[in-house]
Amino acid sequence: MDAELAYLFRHALLREAAFQLQLPGDRARLHAFVVEVMEDIFGGRAPDSPWDPRGSWVFPPHPTDPFAHELADHARLAGDSPAWRDLEAIYTRRAADLAGRQFRFKDACRLWLRHAELVSGLEQSESLRLAGRMEQAQGRIREAEALYRQAVEGFRRAGHRRLEGIGLIDVGCCCQESSRREEARTSFERGRDACLEAGDSGFAAQADGNLANLAREAGRLGEAEEAYLSLLKTFRATGDRLQESTVQSNLARVYHSTGRIALAEQASGSALALARTIGNLPGVAWELNGQAFMLLETGRPVEAVAMAEESLRMSRSMGNRVGEARALGLLAEIDRQSGRIDRSAALFMETLSLLAEIGDARGAATTMLNFAGVRYLSGDASEAVRLLERAIELFRACGDVTGEGAVLGNLASLRREAGDMVGARRDFEESLRLSRRLGDRRGEGIRLGNLARLLHDIGDFEGAAKHYQESLRLLGEIRDRLSEWEMACGAALNLLRLGRTLEARQLWVESMSSLRTVRAAPGIAGLVEEMRVACARAGVPPFEGDPPP
Repeated sequence: MDAELAYLFRHALLREAAFQLQLPGDRARLHAFVVEVMEDIFGGRAPDSPWDPRGSWVFPPHPTDPFAHELADHARLAGDSPAWRDLEAIYTRRAADLAGRQFRFKDACRLWLRHAELVSGLEQSESLRLAGRMEQAQGRIREAEALYRQAVEGFRRAGHRRLEGIGLIDVGCCCQESSRREEARTSFERGRDACLEAGDSGFAAQADGNLANLAREAGRLGEAEEAYLSLLKTFRATGDRLQESTVQSNLARVYHSTGRIALAEQASGSALALARTIGNLPGVAWELNGQAFMLLETGRPVEAVAMAEESLRMSRSMGNRVGEARALGLLAEIDRQSGRIDRSAALFMETLSLLAEIGDARGAATTMLNFAGVRYLSGDASEAVRLLERAIELFRACGDVTGEGAVLGNLASLRREAGDMVGARRDFEESLRLSRRLGDRRGEGIRLGNLARLLHDIGDFEGAAKHYQESLRLLGEIRDRLSEWEMACGAALNLLRLGRTLEARQLWVESMSSLRTVRAAPGIAGLVEEMRVACARAGVPPFEGDPPP
């Protein structure tokens, strides 16, 4: 090949132009020649990936794999014969598998859909299912579910119970992510039964894990914990480290919700280490965000920001919109708690837009719950109430009792600020009842503190002191430092009304000193102003400076 031709083939745009200059027959022969040359250079033709009778392909590595996508294109353009079509299928299948393993989900989805056009029967249905997996990995839940349902119908027609079961589990995951909990439960149970019937206990166990997730989301934390511990033993015994990592992550969330922070951090650390070891990058991004949330709640916002930003970068690089929305929402909440209201509002709006595209109603409800706080701080109380009312509708539709309780608590706070003490007390007490029913110790601690503040406002200072004491005990036990310091400031002002000025001053200064390490001045301005008014009313100097010896 002379220098001019070599230049053409080394530069994609000119190379394509060179192909287009040929007559159709010559062009096809040229594509066939390129396939022959590339295969010769890279170790020969890749073998056909054998179809496992249990329902999958086996992909022995081959030197052509990095160029499989290009080889598939050349095979497609080389001719319409069955031989060229079969060769295109071989390379398309390998290219799709490689793209998925490299977390290029959009490319992988397109390739699996093309592969589905080239094959038939079970192979076509499995290609559609794998395309659905790639859509789901990008957060395109509606598109993924449609592909899964199409695949399940094909498996059912072919009488392949194992693949039908796996497809039903995939459908259930989409139902769960789009907050159709009862549909999800039915799909998981049907999928588990089909896998057990086919003798696949591994996928049946995964279905049980998904059912445990539903129990956790519905607030049945004891039931979920028992299931996770059982599944952990199962996956360790079978050596399934991917599922072990997933269960550890979910177990960490149960421990966190029930106030066992040390256990939560230990389980989350194990999940992250396993995900890194096996190269599960989506799992790494997910766990980094979970750890960032725990860092924020235990008063370590700088470390929380670093982890959330790393999670965001990873999710965006993979095209993982679910992970992206989760990280954005957490960064928005960190900004809110740090007093950066404008930036927080912009991030919350970006998060809501992304969640609407994905179809994640539960995620949208959680985001609205937090966004309402930003709207209230910026002076738009009516918009804050609207967001909370919409959030509680979504949580109730999802059957999320924990979320419902959180919204009730926030609505009660707004009613208290508006002077509706009867309505506020009703909502606080209902929210507290829900937290206790669920075993949500963090929620219970926060609701007790909120109720204490209401009792303080209506003049029941002794009752408020008892509620503050119990709130601080619970929040201290679970190491929710941020909430503990905020409640302690309220407790200090209540002690001042009881005439216990020295105790009040010491508690205020210690708590505010800690709070200033994680909150910017705008985020604590309201508390400081409230303290100054209370001190003026009591005829004592403001609680500022170092705590007394």
